[in-house]
Amino acid sequence: RPMRARAVIVLNRVGGLGDVAMVLAAAKAIKLLRVAAVVLVTHPRHAALARACPYVDAVVSSPEEARGLAGDPLLGREALPEAWAQLSSFDLNSAGFGLSAAHQVDAYLQALGLQAPPVLKQLHLELPDAVQARLRDLADPRDDARRVLLHAGLGDPNRTWPAASWHALAEGLAAAGWRPCWIGSRSSDPQRGVHTLRTAGVQDLVDALEPLEVVALCRRSRLLVSTDGGPVQLAGASDIGIVGLYSVVRGTCRLPFRHAAAAWNATALEAACPRFPCYAHILDPEAVARFEGAHGLPSADIPTRFSRWCEVEPPYRCMECLAPERVLQACLERLA
Repeated sequence: RPMRARAVIVLNRVGGLGDVAMVLAAAKAIKLLRVAAVVLVTHPRHAALARACPYVDAVVSSPEEARGLAGDPLLGREALPEAWAQLSSFDLNSAGFGLSAAHQVDAYLQALGLQAPPVLKQLHLELPDAVQARLRDLADPRDDARRVLLHAGLGDPNRTWPAASWHALAEGLAAAGWRPCWIGSRSSDPQRGVHTLRTAGVQDLVDALEPLEVVALCRRSRLLVSTDGGPVQLAGASDIGIVGLYSVVRGTCRLPFRHAAAAWNATALEAACPRFPCYAHILDPEAVARFEGAHGLPSADIPTRFSRWCEVEPPYRCMECLAPERVLQACLERLA
């Protein structure tokens, strides 16, 4: 941090995990291009992740708490006193950022009037020693060269790959000599979190890892396979190969920037559907009226609209018809 900040930028992004990680990926460009101290307002569950980013100077849980930092000695060293007179606050919680035709990191930067080259848009995280130490107790280093992480996300039906497909993929990887490993977190809602799978020869680290530990494990593994979600963004702080499964947005809008390149060491497998990417139509008034009428949804129920959005019948076939053999082949090609 060679220069004292001449401005203070407050970024407000509460959740979810992948969205917060993409704000952190934008933080380097914001800090360096604006010569600013960066304050992130987010949910406490994301605080440890945010504090690991060297381009974020403070992490708080409310805008009021952010304004109270004006006398904070840590930020006082980072931001010149007059910088607080130039405090700017940006609400990055709108679903519109995820609907942008641009990469979501670029959409965040555009909200601040910024454009940045890929080298300024990679997620940087500095992991505490305790994270590394705990991971040594969970993951055998002898498996590092052949470990493949599988995040079998369960949630929005328009973004969920069936459990049977995940099971077949894990079996195929194990048969090819790789060491699959389940990761992710279950939810109190049995319809969300990750699939509950028991596959012979597959290590189960579900509910065992905090986000920073996922990053540490990515740095010690060869490949991550995941539907669109937080683990893909966390992998952006590592060199792990990525195979992402995309249905509602294009992979080019989500796969992380690494090594000054978009989608470096990553493969996007995208839905075979004439309406793909279907979120591109979710703001079309006529399409919305048809969808709400067919499902009996009130216009105010925007979360359900996003989670169940599909304009074809039968719905969600794009994920159901994504063959495990196709995903396995993409994995083997990326591993090679």
